[in-house]
Amino acid sequence: MAEPPRLAVDIEGIDLIPALRELVAKVKSDDPNISGIRVGQNAPGVVRLVIDLKQPMLPQVFTLPPVAAYQYRLVFDLYPALAADPLEALIAERLSDKPSATSPTCKCGHGSAR
Repeated sequence: MAEPPRLAVDIEGIDLIPALRELVAKVKSDDPNISGIRVGQNAPGVVRLVIDLKQPMLPQVFTLPPVAAYQYRLVFDLYPALAADPLEALIAERLSDKPSATSPTCKCGHGSAR
């Protein structure tokens, strides 16, 4: 869903269990893509998972088969709809590193006295 950006997934054949409810607390506030997760029993045997996004994303959803102690897994890969331009990021980083015009200079006039 585009406005506001979020990913809603109905998972059939399961009921809401505490482990799914605990997903909400696993998202950290500094996550660059996800602002929150909501989960609820949408209908009998159907759990709705809503991932609130900080920006438009292109999701890829797939399952992984059981391995060792892990059962089947549902995986959501999120890719930014607008990929970051590495050159633009480098320029912004360099501009933020420049000393400001008001920073003190050394006595020889060649830059910061820090």
